[in-house]
Amino acid sequence: MIPSTCHRCKGTIEPGTTDLIVRARAIQDHYDIIAIREIPAFVCSQCGEAYFSAETSRTIDIVMDRVQQGTPGECGRPLAACEITLPD
Repeated sequence: MIPSTCHRCKGTIEPGTTDLIVRARAIQDHYDIIAIREIPAFVCSQCGEAYFSAETSRTIDIVMDRVQQGTPGECGRPLAACEITLPD
């Protein structure tokens, strides 16, 4: 169930989209970075917190399961990225 107000800041929730970036599937201390763009969501107008419908959550789970199994399918493509560690 989608809340009518944000749990974080009590802002208004509106239909929109969001991106999800996840670190997944460790292979010899290296991780795949998965970026799913423009996901239908309900987004807080103040802080940007995103809430997903049950259907969207199931779709994200299916995509992540494929990635974990090493079979992202035709939807996956290489993503240029750079990993940076901030100094202490």
